[in-house]
Amino acid sequence: MAQIIHLTDHWQTPGLLSQLDVARDPAVVLVSPPGDRSLANPARLRLIRRKASQRQLRVALVTTNLAVRKMAEEQGLPVFYTTDAALEAIPSLQPPPGDPLPDDPRADARAELVRWRMGQAKERAEMIRRLRPRPTSGWAQVAGLTLLLAMLSSLVILAVALLVPTAYVTLTPIRQPTAVTVDLTATTGVNHPDADLRLIPARWIEVQIEGNGSLPTTGRKDAPDQSATGTVIFINRQSAPLEIPPGTIVRTSTGTNVRFRTTVTGTLGAGIGSKVEVPIEAVTPGLAGNVRSGTITRVDGPLAPVLRVINEKPTTGGTVRQVNTVTEADKNRLRQAVLRQVRQTAQQRLEELLKDGEFLPPESITTQILAETFDHFVDEPADVLKLRLRVLARGIAVNETAGKEIVLQVMQSQLPQHSRLLANTVQYRRDPVTVQGNKVMYSLTATGEAISDIDKASVRASIAGLPLEEAKATLMREWPLAAPPELQLKPSWIGRVPWIPFRIRVRVRWTQ
Repeated sequence: MAQIIHLTDHWQTPGLLSQLDVARDPAVVLVSPPGDRSLANPARLRLIRRKASQRQLRVALVTTNLAVRKMAEEQGLPVFYTTDAALEAIPSLQPPPGDPLPDDPRADARAELVRWRMGQAKERAEMIRRLRPRPTSGWAQVAGLTLLLAMLSSLVILAVALLVPTAYVTLTPIRQPTAVTVDLTATTGVNHPDADLRLIPARWIEVQIEGNGSLPTTGRKDAPDQSATGTVIFINRQSAPLEIPPGTIVRTSTGTNVRFRTTVTGTLGAGIGSKVEVPIEAVTPGLAGNVRSGTITRVDGPLAPVLRVINEKPTTGGTVRQVNTVTEADKNRLRQAVLRQVRQTAQQRLEELLKDGEFLPPESITTQILAETFDHFVDEPADVLKLRLRVLARGIAVNETAGKEIVLQVMQSQLPQHSRLLANTVQYRRDPVTVQGNKVMYSLTATGEAISDIDKASVRASIAGLPLEEAKATLMREWPLAAPPELQLKPSWIGRVPWIPFRIRVRVRWTQ
């Protein structure tokens, strides 16, 4: 392990030497702050090396200053860029050898400092001497005068040129309608447009949507309404009295068993064969509870061994009624209705996921039912059927901006030579799309107006020096114009276009 000494911005040499005298570790790393040039002094470095030699210390310097690094290497002191590099290398270092400094290091340091300052002063004097302007030679003076005369001549020519008449020309190029239709294919998995293949990027977008709906049921069937009622005779099979609690179950023993329950408490007297009549009602409402006399002969439950039962009269009053029920057609109609609602919501929700320049063809939207829950089964009585549906909606987002760029390139490539397209007149029309799997195919039509690209330099050259009317005729003959050229001379009495081209000011009116 090594002792690390961080040098402050204003450290003094005696203080540092004192720290080296009391160093706790034979290995010391001196870290100079960034930008500090205090170590850029050979005398200080020699004092540090001498103190390290006297104390047998392994000393390493850490600095990024190139001047300090060079001086330290000249003094035989190891120097590193980072503290970690110094710590890694210091175990293998040796204390620096002694030097023949005098016994009074301060006097020697002062002398060394004086010599260093004298060297710096000489370097500054030499730099000043090199930068000091030297007397010019005769040839240089002649060249300077020539340059000055040339500049004065240019100024005179410029002043004269400013007094030469000026022509102002305004041209309005004719507009020509242009249109182009390009068949495009948008494909998922394509990241960049391909103008040659007419391919543009597309991507899948999806969202989960829940829909709810209800509708009246259309099925009809008979449903139990009222329970049949009647009476039965209980006969005691034992000599002891017996109490029959309400709710005792009796049933028929032939055909489909129909169950009844007693509605009051019946009490049988003592003695075998004693009887009691007790009212009953059918457990299940409906017509099935209307049974003939003598058909109720069984007793259910713990009283069966000690009782006999018989209905001497038929039971009556069991009725049915017509109720609405769920049909399979009701479920299908409700499912389709909720799906239509979900698809409308899906288009809106999917369009919220579009990026700038994209469009969503409705034809590309597909729905997949993830879960559906009806609140009633088929044939179950219900006046209203309800459905909760969870659907995954997917669609293809087409990068329409890329398609417009391709169409614009095709339109510009078909323009006549020396023509330009007016960007603010371009409009696009998208034809109906065709969706096949992950592809969207459609035609995109661009319409706009093109104008001839008038070269102002050619205009100046063609009319320079011509009389006014002849210049106008030349302009009408050489360029397709939507209106006669406007040609104005200043002063107007000259009647002829200036010979100097830069005195002819040409303005092209791109818009009418």
